[in-house]
Amino acid sequence: MDELRKQDYADVLRSVPQRILVLKADVPEFTIVEASEEYLNLVTMEHEELVGRSIFEVFPEDETGSATTEQFRLRAALEEVLASGRRHALSVYRYDLADPQVPDRTFERYWSTTLIPILDDVGEVRFVVVRVEESTDLVFRERYRDWDEGDSRPEEGSRRRILLVECEDSLRQYLKGTLEAQWEVKTVESAAQALDSLDEFVPEAILAAMKLPDRDGFWLLEKFKQRFDVPVVLRIEQTDGRLYRQLLEAGADDVIAGPVTAREYLARLQAQLLESDLKRAVRERVREQYHRALMQAPVAIALLEGPQKVYTLSNPAYDELVGNREVLGRPVREVLWEESLQEELDRLDEVYDTGEPFFARERAVTIGEEEVEIYLNFAFLPYRNHEGEIEGVVIVGYEVSGHVEMRQALERENQRKDIFLAMLGHELRNPLAPIANVNEVLRMAGAGVTEEQMGWATDVIGRQVEQLKRHVNDLLDIARINRGRINIERQEVELDRVLTGAIEACEIAMKEKEQRLFVDRPSREVIVDVDGARMVQVVTNLLDNASKYSPKGSSIWLDARTQGEEDQRRLLIEVSDEGEGIDEDLLPHLFQLFMQADESLARSKGGLGLGLPLVKGITELHGGEVRVHSEGPGQGTRIILDLPVVVSEGVEVSSEQAGAEAEQMRVLVVDDIEDIAKTLVFLFQTRGVEVEEAYSGEEALKVAHRFRPTHIVLDIGLPDIDGYEVARRLRQQKSTAGAVLVALTGYGLARDEERAYEAGFDHHLVKPASPEELFAVLEEEGGTPPMAEGDARG
Repeated sequence: MDELRKQDYADVLRSVPQRILVLKADVPEFTIVEASEEYLNLVTMEHEELVGRSIFEVFPEDETGSATTEQFRLRAALEEVLASGRRHALSVYRYDLADPQVPDRTFERYWSTTLIPILDDVGEVRFVVVRVEESTDLVFRERYRDWDEGDSRPEEGSRRRILLVECEDSLRQYLKGTLEAQWEVKTVESAAQALDSLDEFVPEAILAAMKLPDRDGFWLLEKFKQRFDVPVVLRIEQTDGRLYRQLLEAGADDVIAGPVTAREYLARLQAQLLESDLKRAVRERVREQYHRALMQAPVAIALLEGPQKVYTLSNPAYDELVGNREVLGRPVREVLWEESLQEELDRLDEVYDTGEPFFARERAVTIGEEEVEIYLNFAFLPYRNHEGEIEGVVIVGYEVSGHVEMRQALERENQRKDIFLAMLGHELRNPLAPIANVNEVLRMAGAGVTEEQMGWATDVIGRQVEQLKRHVNDLLDIARINRGRINIERQEVELDRVLTGAIEACEIAMKEKEQRLFVDRPSREVIVDVDGARMVQVVTNLLDNASKYSPKGSSIWLDARTQGEEDQRRLLIEVSDEGEGIDEDLLPHLFQLFMQADESLARSKGGLGLGLPLVKGITELHGGEVRVHSEGPGQGTRIILDLPVVVSEGVEVSSEQAGAEAEQMRVLVVDDIEDIAKTLVFLFQTRGVEVEEAYSGEEALKVAHRFRPTHIVLDIGLPDIDGYEVARRLRQQKSTAGAVLVALTGYGLARDEERAYEAGFDHHLVKPASPEELFAVLEEEGGTPPMAEGDARG
């Protein structure tokens, strides 16, 4: 029975709603024999962790005697209770508790403790009940009591203002007399008087009765809280737990129930003032930290307020996003005036009207006079006042141009791969179709196939098999280059052999398109250190590409030359055409795999688009580089290989050899009088010279760029630009810089001749010049008027 009663006592003690610890009076241990649930919750420990252990083992003393813990005071107080047999109150002392989540971290805590002795039958202390109350909040309130709150606090030394709303005259006078000893107090008797007084008396705390003659405390509480953020303490007649809870939920800071002393009124009001000060100080500090974080945020943030949507805040990231414009105090439509942003500003108006936030992802916008398009993720977020009305909108955004461009590049790459696979299927089926057709014809004809038919079939199959081999080899070469497994077998070979091999490989295709190939070879024998077969493949690809993208009957030029100092000679191979040219946007991507200018279903040019990537890969394996130039669509293309592969150069070719290799004469006649131009053209044609004509300066420049003449017979008095200016421009163009310029003009003064030579003419003839005189001048410059078999092919 005693055991049952003992267990009952323990259960009751644990459920007491106070923080209680029971200690055995066994000096010096003071063993813990029981603890209430409230105490266990306070120290975040289990019952088994406390009972049976010394209090000073569970909460060890500070051996250094520093002020961070004061357990020595507790021991002294316990010993005094044992000696006197009387209760003892221990004043506020500090003992920090560990964070249960992070044991190495502690929190600053303060306590007030009452020690109550439990005596046995002979009056000896057998147990000591320790009742603990936490005082941390009070200590902190006192600590921050004197914080400077700026305009929200009265000046130093001034009295705090308290509004007392009380209808009972005696109580009102009693409270006023008590409170006035410390604060400036204004008293009123009703809710209406309280609201009227707020126009001239701004309180820092309000003490009001729940029952008033005109309104109740709920109504008054709502009105106070709408106007001021100050503590409101309400007095109710008697303890009512339900009413107490309702008032606190409605916003009351404290509720005083039943008859209490003026001292308690004073203490409760003082506590609310201290807590209000602390909250205000914390809010200011948080606001300052928030503002600092906002200003340092990497995303753009701005705040718009009012019906005109005026900027009241913007951080540096936002200022940079809008081009560092002056925004504060200006309406948003005045700052963001670009037409491309008006749709976004209309969305902003909708957010103000509806209160629904707006989110945009990867929106393309153009900001600034440079009209650079960028991509943004942004949001318009409305915020409301305490009455629920929209006061403004927060703009939050950040640029995602890099992400969008990367994704678009990947999408384009995947699209090019899909197109390439479709082209690959197309190009591989094309050779298979005639092979299958020839096979079917031969099978149907049987033994009746004639020798001519068999020869035709063999030619068809041979051509298509070669086409298939070329496609397969190109694919394998690209794969090897990308994996770094292609082998370059370098050896010393004659440059002429490389050029001749490439020319022969493309000769048939150019003849089919009636294209003319002009070759300019070095005048000396050049030995280069290259993989001969691979270099033939490179030049062949360039010539084949020029032929594909040039019209029927057009001209293609192959120019090989050396450049640089004797011990650092470089080989330059240039292929140029007068074909379709290359769009400026395509130039940077020309050597990417799967890239082709012609991606239409017609596939009129054919091929897999592997030629230029192969050219680049093989050239770079030789330590060289590839450069591409084009003035745009329809302006032709120049591709230059720059290779550090020259081993040696021989002596100049003899005059006899030079004559065999001399470039054939191509003459451009320029004269604004059609009869003169036509007769000169006829004169040159009778001598077997290739000739074209032009009738103005601008036309002459265009024809010269396309025709690339070796000799130009040019009139001075032209209708648009004179012959002197035409000559100067011709000397600046690479295609005509080395041409022989002959001025055939009616201006025959010495000054005219001098100006002609200054402009770049090689000869000056006065009209009318005889055919013998004209041809004598041309032949002096090394021309060969009779068309001879040379390097012009096709």
